Amino acid sequence: MSNDACDKILSFMQSQANGRINIPVRTRSIADAAGLTIYQASAYLVTLEDAGVVEKMNAGKGVSGRWRLV
Repeated sequence: MSNDACDKILSFMQSQANGRINIPVRTRSIADAAGLTIYQASAYLVTLEDAGVVEKMNAGKGVSGRWRLV
């Protein structure tokens, strides 16, 4: 996985949080900000989740993904 893409994702999520805690960010917003497809962003987010950096706040088929920094 690209460290550059992960850095872009984390930077965007930090900017969205703006010092607040538990601010959810949609997968689509993350993908757009990082210049990735939604599928690429999802793959990077799962990698970051496995590393304990982000957490998926909801799950389910057809549910828009929302992520937060841990």
